[in-house]
Amino acid sequence: MLKLYILLQLILLWEIGTSSDEYFQADFQTPDPPESIVAEYQASFIQHTWDRYQTSQITTGMIYASSQLRLLRLDTAYRGIVASTLLDYDKTNVDGTVPASIYSLSPTTAAQPSCQILHIQPSYPLFSPNILSVYGAIFIGSVRDEFFYTDHGALQAWQLIITNDENAVFYLNRNHTLIRYDYSTPIRNTYGTIRLFNIIPETPNITIFSNPCSSNVTYIRDRNKEYL
Repeated sequence: MLKLYILLQLILLWEIGTSSDEYFQADFQTPDPPESIVAEYQASFIQHTWDRYQTSQITTGMIYASSQLRLLRLDTAYRGIVASTLLDYDKTNVDGTVPASIYSLSPTTAAQPSCQILHIQPSYPLFSPNILSVYGAIFIGSVRDEFFYTDHGALQAWQLIITNDENAVFYLNRNHTLIRYDYSTPIRNTYGTIRLFNIIPETPNITIFSNPCSSNVTYIRDRNKEYL
C-alpha cells in the first residue's frame, strides 16, 4: 500500500508540474522561444509564392545555409530555368537588400550560361541561431504539417516581424530544426510558404559557396579562415 501511495503522489506531482501548448486547455502556458535553432544546414525545398496580382510561382531546389559565413546558396528550377544564386549577407545594403550573384541556364541546360549581379530582398532568409529569442518571437501554437513527413509530430509555430514589411512564421520540429517557413509582405502584397526536407544539419563545405558570377570567390575563401 505504501508503494501505491507513493506512486499516486508522484503521478499527481507530475500532472501539476506539466503544462500544455494546445489551444483552449486549462493548463496552457506560453513556452519561451528556443535560445538556439539549427542555422547551419543544407536541405531540399519546395516553395510556393503568390500575390494579389494573380502571380503564382512554385520553385524547387536546394538550400545551403551558413550563419557563421553569412552566406546562402539557392539552387532552383522553375519553368525550364535552372539557376544557382549566391547571397552574401556580409554585404547587406542599408535598404535591406542583399547582393545576389545569379548563374543561370535558360531555356535549357544546353544553353550558354548567363550571369547577373542583383540586389534583392530574399524571400528566404539567412538566420542566426538565436533569431527567435532576439526578435521576441511569439508562440502561436502546435501545428501538424504532413506535407512531406508523417512521423515528426506537431511543429512549434513561432511568429516574428523580420523587417518593417515582412512577417514570418518559423515551424520547428522537436530538434529545433526549421521544417516550414511562411512569410507575408503586406506592402508588396505577397505571401509564400516553404517546406524543407532531406535536411542535413551541419555547416556546408566552403567550396559549395563558389559562384562563377561572383567577383568575390577569393574573398569568400579567405573568409573561411576567419570563421572555421
